[in-house]
Order: sequence, then C-alpha cells, then structure tokens
Amino acid sequence: METHLVERILSDQISARQALDSILLKMGQFVSKMVLGEWNKIFGRPKSAREIVFDFGKDEDGDVFLELKIREGGDIYEVQDRSLGFRWFLSFLLATTYATRGLTSPALLLLDEPASNLHPAAQARLLDRLNNMKNCRVIYTTHSHHMVNPDWLNSTYIVRNKALLDSEAIEDFDPKSTEVEVFRYKTFVGSYPEQVSYFQPVLDILEYTPSKLGLDAPSVIVEGRSDYCALRIGFSGRDKDFNLIPGTGAGASSSLIQLLIGWGIPFLVLLDSDSEGLKQKKLYVERFGKEIDGRVITWSDLNASWVGMGLEEVIGKETVCEIIHASLGIDVKTDKKRLLRSLETNLLVDAPPHRRLLEIVADAAPAIREMLTLNK
Repeated sequence: METHLVERILSDQISARQALDSILLKMGQFVSKMVLGEWNKIFGRPKSAREIVFDFGKDEDGDVFLELKIREGGDIYEVQDRSLGFRWFLSFLLATTYATRGLTSPALLLLDEPASNLHPAAQARLLDRLNNMKNCRVIYTTHSHHMVNPDWLNSTYIVRNKALLDSEAIEDFDPKSTEVEVFRYKTFVGSYPEQVSYFQPVLDILEYTPSKLGLDAPSVIVEGRSDYCALRIGFSGRDKDFNLIPGTGAGASSSLIQLLIGWGIPFLVLLDSDSEGLKQKKLYVERFGKEIDGRVITWSDLNASWVGMGLEEVIGKETVCEIIHASLGIDVKTDKKRLLRSLETNLLVDAPPHRRLLEIVADAAPAIREMLTLNK
C-alpha cells in the first residue's frame, strides 16, 4: 500500500504516475469483475458496460485516500449517487469478499435487515449467497419473508420487547422500560401461538393465497389453514392433480365459489361434518342453488366413519398431541392453534409426514378425485 499507492500518489515523477494509473486500472478491473459480476447474477442481468474505477485525492492534512466510482458509458458517477440497494450490495460484497480473507477462524457477520432496499427476487438470491458463503458465520435480522429459509428454522430466534406488550397503546410506551426477550422459533410458536405478528414472515412464505390457481385446474377449498397444511403434508409424494385452497372459515368461501363457477372450474368445498359445517353446507346450497349441487361436502362424505368430525377429530386427539410434541417439543392436550403451528412448521421444513396424515389422504383422495370428475 505504502510503496505502490501512497508514494506514487505523492510523487511528481511521470513514471510514478503512469505506474499508479496502471495499478488503479487493474484494481478497478478486478473489483468490477467481482462486484458487478455478482450484481448481474443476482439481478439476472447480462454483462453490462458498467465498471468500477478507483480515484485518489488528498485531504486537508495532506493524507492521501482512494475512493470508488462507477463508470457507465462516457460518464463517471459517485457511489453515493447510485441506488440505495446498489450501495448496500457494494458494501456487503466488499466486506464479505475481502474482510474475511486470510482469517484463521471464521468471521462473524452481524447484519441488520440485509437487502431491505433490494427487490424480492434479489433478496431471495442474496439468501442463496448467504447460504454459500465461506469462512464466515452470519447472524441477521429481518422482517421480510423473502429472507427466510425454512431449512434454518432450528437456528431461528424470535425477538420481542416485552415492554411493548404491557403498554396499552404504542404512544404510552416508555423506552426506559424496554425488556428484550429472545426465544427459539419453535419454543415461541409453541408457547405463544396467538402472537402471529412475531413470526408472520415465516408464515408468509407458505403463500396462503389463491395466486397459483390455474384457470384449468380442479380445486378443493378447505375450511382453513390447518386443513390445508394437513392435506398438503398428507399428499407429499403422491400425485395431486388439483389445487388446495385454504379458506378463512366454514362460511367464508362464497367469493372463491363465485370465481370458480365463473371460470368454469371443477371444484369441491370441504367442510367439517360437525353442526356448523352441516349448517354452512346448507346455506351454500341455498345461496348458489343447483350450480353447486354435490360440490359442497363434509369429511363424512369422504369416509362414513368421520361423521360429526372436524380435522382434529379425524386425526385423533392422541395423534394431535404427538404431532405438536414432535414439531414444537412441548406436551399439551389437543390444541387447535398449536396444531396449526405444528403443521405449518412441518410443511416449511419438509418434515416426514406423520403416518396418520398419510392414512387420511389415502382414505380421502379416491373420493375427492371421483367427485371432482363428476363435477367437470
């Protein structure tokens, strides 16, 4: 550094300036290949004419400094003039590529909301890079579901400020009362299944929306997320030639039914065979008439032994407890919220399905396919 850069910058000799220009050019080419090459990969862009160049100067005390600039076409831009996402990414790559070189033990990188200024696809690709980084360990915080890797849930923690929970309103919060608590993901979900906002990014990657609904794909609307997760898990490894769509309650699927009728798509609405399910089945038929005759069914239509049952009863109380214990590591009596969190977690981490879920699907699948065929 002293010989090849500092002394040459301070020198008035033409040969020293020529040597300086040469080494700065090579430095720029090297960093351009490393940084911009990775930038283009993450954004899926072809190689561009953009490149990084090094410039130098002297401060008020006469000390020399180097700075990075961006050359694009015939213009040169300051790094601070580029987008916030590019500036973050440039800093990230420089730190992770050079700061970790030559270390005898892995570096520890602490990142607060990494890539929050990058678009979703870039965040997802950055997650892959974090997974493949060498000679370093990473701890990062995020509110983005694009930065959540389901394979890392065992090493994921949820952080909350308990003082916020005790405040009646956010404006009443006193920062001096801050009390930070840290929980393992599974421990928190098992202990506080109703506090969904703390692990919403994890749930978001399950994509509980009909956005993947194809215009030519038969569909089965289920009452809620538990039914959705249980059937998805049960169908793992089996051919499933129809969509599963999670509803938001036994009587809340009218809008979806209207869409599917309008698109001419074969569908079924699967409800619990308890009193509420039977009541809503009757109301759907009254609302839509012959248009949905035979399309609204209950669990008992799939198996006569499931009369009066919802998902929990079909699975069985003992098995529900087994699923919760295996997923969340806690022993509880049958619990709807904890069953849902357990199924969501198993679906995220691709855990081996419980044999009971496979049995349920084995019983239900033939009847579902037959009914969908009749409704074409």
